[in-house]
Amino acid sequence: MTSTLLLSRPVEARRAASALLSAFRLGAGQTLAGWPVLVGRCIFYVILLIVLSALWDKVVAERLPGTLAGELPPGGLALYIGVTEWITARRTLPFQLVIQKLMFLLGGLYAPVTLYPPALEAVAKASPFAAHLYWPSIQVIAVSREGFLTGLAWQGLWIALLSLACLRLWRAGLAKVLREGGV
Repeated sequence: MTSTLLLSRPVEARRAASALLSAFRLGAGQTLAGWPVLVGRCIFYVILLIVLSALWDKVVAERLPGTLAGELPPGGLALYIGVTEWITARRTLPFQLVIQKLMFLLGGLYAPVTLYPPALEAVAKASPFAAHLYWPSIQVIAVSREGFLTGLAWQGLWIALLSLACLRLWRAGLAKVLREGGV
């Protein structure tokens, strides 16, 4: 009996050590699997800050009257974005979440757009979310020239409309900054 107990303890210890090693391998593997994403994000943000710094130096060279652009040091835009990121992220998060949910619903991620009631299907297919998600994905499932051209037309329309909206928003913001001054 005692010999059986003595033999079972090392076996249990080996099993426990084996389970611990397996859990460690699994955790280490999952952690290492996430590193490419983190490295990719770091590289993206470094490139983004370099580009913004270079562009900001060109903006500073313009020396717009009534603005503080000329008083910022080189790389000042990157510093400004870094310092104020917590403020802007808070203010835009609700809008990002609404857009995300609309993309789920109208883009066909929640359910296929073709399963919606006819009125909702028509709205969904005409939305920019469908131009982004539904029309390209339907070409993977059922390739057709007509579907391709329809999707291309919707994408072109939404690119044009949203580009005009961005341009108008940019001009309104620039006019406000030039009128009131400051950054």
